[in-house]
Amino acid sequence: MAITVYWSRTDDGGYVARRVEFCQREDGTAFIVVELSGDVDLGTDPATRAALRAAFVGAKTANAPVIIDCTKMTFLALSGIRALLETKQRYGQTAPLRLVGPP
Repeated sequence: MAITVYWSRTDDGGYVARRVEFCQREDGTAFIVVELSGDVDLGTDPATRAALRAAFVGAKTANAPVIIDCTKMTFLALSGIRALLETKQRYGQTAPLRLVGPP
């Protein structure tokens, strides 16, 4: 398992992280989890897009599905919706995509 973290500076001077986790099951099959947490907006757009891009590049190499975990997301702005939709359009044929939201 490998974890890559992408950072973006927020408008208030803080930072937000986007985690990409490359996982392998006991049977050898792989999957990739992108964890989106906090606000997904224009301020975090570069890190969000970088994490999504890295996940799908890795998925193509490993022939693995991508799971986008939104359970820790507190706000989704139009720029975040656009990033998710553009990712689906661009990489949708590369790997299966699952979006997980809060219960």
